[in-house]
Amino acid sequence: MGRAQWKLGLLYRDGEGVPQDGAKAALWLRRAAEKDFPSAEYDLGKMYDLGLGVPKDYVQAEQWYYRAAEHGYSLRNSTWASFMLMAVRAYPKTLRRPITGWLLQLQKRRRTL
Repeated sequence: MGRAQWKLGLLYRDGEGVPQDGAKAALWLRRAAEKDFPSAEYDLGKMYDLGLGVPKDYVQAEQWYYRAAEHGYSLRNSTWASFMLMAVRAYPKTLRRPITGWLLQLQKRRRTL
């Protein structure tokens, strides 16, 4: 079910076969993401990161990216860089160092899998 909801979210996001609608895209991506579907978690994070169909919210974006990574979504280098930058923007200075350290550990762990 999560895969079908994710696909529907992508159709609305991209306007393929349906009118482009960011709010509906976010709705369907969220439904799939709540079923722990990693691609939907990543895509929903991207929507929050860019403010597409939802208010721009770096904290929400980081949380969805985190869930996607924890559920096996492979972050590519360009995405990884934006993920690191988002963590820096989303949190107060007191939390940035632990978060950045955690992200680096996650990246190293993903390389060994």
